[in-house]
Amino acid sequence: TTVAWIDASDSSNYTRSGTSLTGVTDKAGTFTMTVGGDVVTNSSTQNGLNVFDFDGTGDYLQSTTYASQVSSGNHWAIGVFRWENVNSNKDTLWSYETNGSPKRDYAISSGNSSAWPGELDLDGLSSNRISTTIGNAETWGSKSLTQNQYHIVACWFNKSGNQIGVRVDGTNAFTPVNDYDNSLQTNQELR
Repeated sequence: TTVAWIDASDSSNYTRSGTSLTGVTDKAGTFTMTVGGDVVTNSSTQNGLNVFDFDGTGDYLQSTTYASQVSSGNHWAIGVFRWENVNSNKDTLWSYETNGSPKRDYAISSGNSSAWPGELDLDGLSSNRISTTIGNAETWGSKSLTQNQYHIVACWFNKSGNQIGVRVDGTNAFTPVNDYDNSLQTNQELR
């Protein structure tokens, strides 16, 4: 079941003032997103489709509520992204955060403060981790994101098959890890 679907090409799911994005409702109907900073829309396209443009100065989308996820721990997410500038090794394409402690369950982050070699960030627990092998972060050794170029980024948490992985443009970003010890939390906030 689709939990969230953010689609910049479907204007019926967002509001704007001029080119400034003012609100987003995901197409699955789960989340209403708060817009932070000055996210621009209806000014850039990819393949003729509108995109949201975050300029890196505090721009973000964040769900206004926490929503239930599948209790099985099976989860996947996919998106089309292009980075223009990076100013922190924790700049993210997206993340899921819990209402527990630590807050973050996982994030797809830059892993560098000036480029995007990429990393999968996981919870900051010292025990009962999502993955003992990954720990806090798995760096993408095999596939990085090229600046000013669109990429398809996907991640999966396959509890049934005991595997965690990330793919960039159809290629593994790192060798999938066969160590999915503890499931993602069932109550999540999308960022």
